[in-house]
Amino acid sequence: MIIAYPSGSASSAYTIPSTVTGINVGAFTSSQFMTVVISDDADQAMLADSGLGSNVRVVTSSVYAEELIKAAAELKAKQEAEAKEAAEKLAAELKAAADLKAKQEAEAKEAAEKLAAELKAKQEEADAKAAADKLAAEKLAAELKAKQEAEAKAAADKAAAELKTKQEADAKAAADKAAAELKTKQEADAKATADLKTKQEAEAKAAAELKTKQEAEAKAAAAKAAALKKKTITCIKGKLTKKVTAVKPVCPAGYKKKA
Repeated sequence: MIIAYPSGSASSAYTIPSTVTGINVGAFTSSQFMTVVISDDADQAMLADSGLGSNVRVVTSSVYAEELIKAAAELKAKQEAEAKEAAEKLAAELKAAADLKAKQEAEAKEAAEKLAAELKAKQEEADAKAAADKLAAEKLAAELKAKQEAEAKAAADKAAAELKTKQEADAKAAADKAAAELKTKQEADAKATADLKTKQEAEAKAAAELKTKQEAEAKAAAAKAAALKKKTITCIKGKLTKKVTAVKPVCPAGYKKKA
């Protein structure tokens, strides 16, 4: 017999024990649950004056167990879909990172080849200019007297040495500057790639942990639903036969379970 339902309970569902044969008038007046689960063979008429609200749903234990199993299956399907979506997103991000790295390597190679070509062209231009200067100096020296030839040659040699030294210094400065800029860009690209990889690994780990948690929750929900499912046994006492339905059915005193 149920006298009164605890007023402080906030459960959304309440299962009436199969042993209950009566309920006091207004016993559920202060309850907050939205679902009442009653044994398949119980008389639902005893709920008539129990104080249940008009919005409270009454279902049998077998129906409620089926609903729990269905809800657990739907939850598992949703979680598997979410895990699959996360894995596909991660694969796409990894591919994008690989494509970015290949593009950056190609750009770096192209920049290095372009710089080498420019340096070669500049050196060839400097060599041509030096040769032209030397030819002009030699022509001038040939037109001058012997003394003037010696002085002109000395001046030309000095000018050529100074020019070569300056050109070599300019070329080295340009090469050093370009190499430093390229190194800075490559280091920045490498850092961005490493940061992206770290982020992707963290997301992959979170997705795996989420999948493990979801599978455990689905398994627990299925186990809970299976535990609530009742079964029926047949009890005999001489020529009398009686069926008992419960989660763990037991024959009444004097009866024996029918094999």
